[in-house]
Amino acid sequence: MQKAERTSGSEHRRTSLLVFGFGLSCFLHLLFAVKPNEEQAAVLWSAGQETGDYSEWKGDGLGGQYNTGNGVTVLTAEKAHSGTHGLKLTVDAPPGAGNHATRNFRWGVKGIHSLPVDAYYSAWYYFPQSIKPTEFWNIFQWKTKISAAVINPTMVLNIDQRADGHMYVYLWDWIRSLDVGDAAIDLPLNQWIHIEAFYHHATDATGHVTFWQDGQQIIDVANVQTQWPSTDENARQWSIDSYTNGLTPSAATIYVDDAVISTTRVGSGSTCDVNQDGSTNVVDVQLEINQALGVASCKSDFNKDGRCNVTDVQRVVNAVLGGACVSP
Repeated sequence: MQKAERTSGSEHRRTSLLVFGFGLSCFLHLLFAVKPNEEQAAVLWSAGQETGDYSEWKGDGLGGQYNTGNGVTVLTAEKAHSGTHGLKLTVDAPPGAGNHATRNFRWGVKGIHSLPVDAYYSAWYYFPQSIKPTEFWNIFQWKTKISAAVINPTMVLNIDQRADGHMYVYLWDWIRSLDVGDAAIDLPLNQWIHIEAFYHHATDATGHVTFWQDGQQIIDVANVQTQWPSTDENARQWSIDSYTNGLTPSAATIYVDDAVISTTRVGSGSTCDVNQDGSTNVVDVQLEINQALGVASCKSDFNKDGRCNVTDVQRVVNAVLGGACVSP
């Protein structure tokens, strides 16, 4: 009798979850049918590398790739955060052998020359090994085009290596030649890491820069100059780089994918992105419901209680609606 009661209770929970899931899916489909995804609407430019070429970066004339020494960026199928392709950035920079760099620039969005005064910049990075820079290793920067012959950096995100061999990022204020913020957390190896920044351009001391690593704020610098004075239409520029004057070991390969410039935070979106397609949406809700029902194997136990259930479904729903995946 007790066994029958337990079975009946299990079937009841399963039926309830099925009804809940069906109703929730209908609600979300209706919601997004009448209200566009705000995250997507906020995107000013993006590059997912799925076009098979470099057109997302330079096809509109508002970006390009620039190499120094033996640095180079190529499209690759070796690593991709979403889809099948990403960018592979390589340099071979023995200490004392000068600068080697590959830089992938944007200086405009949606046909508009120059970047917005305020915007969010993000990309996914993959680091296969720990490397020690001789002096600097720039992976993310802003510059100002002052004239046709002069394009100077403003804020630069560099990598350094701790005494224990772990890498981390720090922000270099190129205008004042000053380290203005070090990340307290390390850069993990052999996994995709989301780096996102808010940048307020200012030619006086009212600028602002904030960085997040996998959704965790790591650097915040306010009341600083973040742009050189310029009247050039392409004055404000941003690039994803591998730029150094020396590395140990000298050969370095990193991968980058899903770069975005937006008016609001994109966020890492990795936790509740069940199918890992780069966005959290109603498809992820349905996949999580299938796992909770036992239709699919449980691979997304977000609250780590040993099973996929309605709590995990609620977390995905919260993420779809713009909340945090970790909220119950």
